[in-house]
Amino acid sequence: MLLISYFPQPRSENVLLMQLVQKRPEETLPKDLPAFVTEDDYQVVSSATKKVWFGDTAQVYMHIKPLHTSQLIDVKGKDGGYQIFLEGRLDLEMAALSPGKIIFESLQPGKSATFSWWINPFHVGMHYGRVWLNLNIYSNNEGVTWKQTRLALPIEMKVERFLGLAVTRARVLFGIILGVCSLGFMYSLYYRNINGRFGE
Repeated sequence: MLLISYFPQPRSENVLLMQLVQKRPEETLPKDLPAFVTEDDYQVVSSATKKVWFGDTAQVYMHIKPLHTSQLIDVKGKDGGYQIFLEGRLDLEMAALSPGKIIFESLQPGKSATFSWWINPFHVGMHYGRVWLNLNIYSNNEGVTWKQTRLALPIEMKVERFLGLAVTRARVLFGIILGVCSLGFMYSLYYRNINGRFGE
């Protein structure tokens, strides 16, 4: 029965198509941004563990992939260079997050970006959170940063005990029981062998 605890846990998955820059009337973005930022379409695949045994590690990841590469790949622009970063942020309470809450990935033309978090929940029950994708544009000339929130996806994760225990303890307990049973079986074979010799 303990083998069930090693089976892959169910996951939720979302696939979205989007452009990185959202043109909002109230925001003024640089007009000389490279085309792979302003014009190209991207596919975003996000996935999260829906159910995890208490004591095990869950995962949330987000993969951003360009669907085509623009011919205009010069990131310097007319008025100086830009540093363009994607920011992934995972908000999830009562859990340890590795490598941390926020991850930055440099955005390069034609390149994909992947964000991955490993999660150790602190308690049993439902955990609710949200994974964010932000676009950060920094102007080397002006020293100004523009930031846009592009995605905010909800996450629900159910944490359960295995046979009333943390799954790691259950596995250790099973290992001890299995070891004791194995020793008992080996002793019984040895005892039968000794009795058989004396019987002869």
